[in-house]
Amino acid sequence: MMYLQPNKLALGGVLAAEESAPNTEEYYEILDAPHKEIIWFERSGHNPWVTESAAFVDVVVNTVLAGTQPAR
Repeated sequence: MMYLQPNKLALGGVLAAEESAPNTEEYYEILDAPHKEIIWFERSGHNPWVTESAAFVDVVVNTVLAGTQPAR
């Protein structure tokens, strides 16, 4: 069985409503996690999995899944 470690990853589109980016960055600053990261999709709004699907899949496979570890 695979478990995600208590890391936090925020995925967001830069073209989302103007208030989204500051809210995401504010949340990121107060978040307490062993590893945290914000990944911005430069040509997306609220749905980067649609507008930048190849980049989104790349992040999921190479960042999210790569960060999983088998249960010990």
